[in-house]
Amino acid sequence: RRGREVAVHGVDAWRDAGTGRAEMRELTSITGQTTVGVRIHWLYFDADSPKHLEAAGFSYDSTCGYNEAIGYRAGTSQVFRLPAGRQLLELPLTIMDSAMFYTGRMALGPADARRRCAEIVAHARRFGGTVVINWHDRSLAPERLWGRSYQNLLETIETGNRAWFATAGEAVDWFRWRRSIQFTVTAGSTCVTVATSRSSSALPPGTIRVHRPAGERTPAAEELAFDGQTAVRIRL
Repeated sequence: RRGREVAVHGVDAWRDAGTGRAEMRELTSITGQTTVGVRIHWLYFDADSPKHLEAAGFSYDSTCGYNEAIGYRAGTSQVFRLPAGRQLLELPLTIMDSAMFYTGRMALGPADARRRCAEIVAHARRFGGTVVINWHDRSLAPERLWGRSYQNLLETIETGNRAWFATAGEAVDWFRWRRSIQFTVTAGSTCVTVATSRSSSALPPGTIRVHRPAGERTPAAEELAFDGQTAVRIRL
């Protein structure tokens, strides 16, 4: 009701669709959702996991990340479709607190952690994509006491006022919408038509960037907002 999201922290869903369905029902039977996202405990995953998770009915996975480091395990901050799946999208994990601070992993101090996180945030601002944070605010063991570092990370992301603080499901929905966009050139036409059958009215609009050869009268680069409600025609 407050616009927050609850997803599954799976245990065995990564290796068995039946178990995945059972784990998902533990949540959906309470919330009334028809499907949810999942991240597997300890980031367990193998080549068959996408098809198991998809068969179980999960809408997205967010397991692709490092236990011992931060950054881009899949080489991207974009949401993408896993090779073994047909509809399941992967929201890659970027930053996990235990990977940064635990002895035997990166073992960073607060200043180094803030600097490394700032590099990732700067990359997202320049190239687009997501910054997915897995932060353990409480522990079954003694308290981790990393709250100040978490606050610093949020302040770094908020600086510049260009970030969209979304739930995981909202972020995946946006990328699913973006994947529906089509670029069409009709034979004999001098325009490209950009359109989609899905509207993003409940989500932030996308941006069409047009780059033209240097020397033309029109700007070498221009940006057009695109929400999918009206097709956009761009002159070639």
